[in-house]
Amino acid sequence: MDASTPYVPEEFKNQEIEQKTSKERCVLYCYNRETLLQPPIRAMKHHPLDPTSS
Repeated sequence: MDASTPYVPEEFKNQEIEQKTSKERCVLYCYNRETLLQPPIRAMKHHPLDPTSS
């Protein structure tokens, strides 16, 4: 095994995928956390996809 070997360990592949999706995941997590902290009705109204929000 030397530096010119094209083989990439699975853990490094997974790390790359994690880095690409970590920001999206954080946004989703933070959004979900914020809405979960709100009262149910307000959270539903706050949701952009909810038809009753307008």
